[in-house]
Amino acid sequence: MSKLDSAASPKLTPSLVDRETWDPSRAILGRASGLAASGATSCGSPQLAPSSMNEGYLIPFETYLRTAAQPQPLSAYWRSSSITESQQQFPHGERGTTALVTKIDGAEVAPGISLAVQSVVPGSETLPHRHAFWHLYIVASGVGRAYIGASGGGGDGTEECAYQLSMGDILYVSPWAPHRLVNPDRSEPFVLYALQNLPQLASLGTLLREAPSGDIEHVYRALPDFPHSS
Repeated sequence: MSKLDSAASPKLTPSLVDRETWDPSRAILGRASGLAASGATSCGSPQLAPSSMNEGYLIPFETYLRTAAQPQPLSAYWRSSSITESQQQFPHGERGTTALVTKIDGAEVAPGISLAVQSVVPGSETLPHRHAFWHLYIVASGVGRAYIGASGGGGDGTEECAYQLSMGDILYVSPWAPHRLVNPDRSEPFVLYALQNLPQLASLGTLLREAPSGDIEHVYRALPDFPHSS
């Protein structure tokens, strides 16, 4: 082994860091120097790394490629009768009653995409709201109206466009567009399939919603702990 090879070969520890020669202050000071050069300020002591920071790991590139490879998504189907039964069995929610997933512990119908069944009960409407993910609505049954605002506007219902919807119609709601659904019928529910990229944003840590108070809520991940049919 050459002198260069020897110098470049770190001692293997759980994080592949040579603890005998590693000087944390050099790394922190080097980062602080770079920050100062860009006009930014450094956080914390220049001698100690923040206690909340986890020590990272180094792995071979080929191992990284194998780890990053995703398994083939499973094909799946759902019977219409089972979906209808679930609408009766599961608790009704304004934003949805049933979600279609390919794994019992998952939240996706396809990679990064979720699919929910949303039912607006007769003579009711959903609260206006907006969020960072998009919706693609497909009307399954009933008739109703969708009110959509501009993506850059607030969720107060001003400057809305109304869309009359019936079975087979499709509606796309862009991210941050205020929207609400209305069922004017007094006897039949207004049922829609709602596709959205909520899981994708949850996995990236960018899942945001506007609360009724007007504050922006950050939700890091979608919670899969919901009841399911057997």
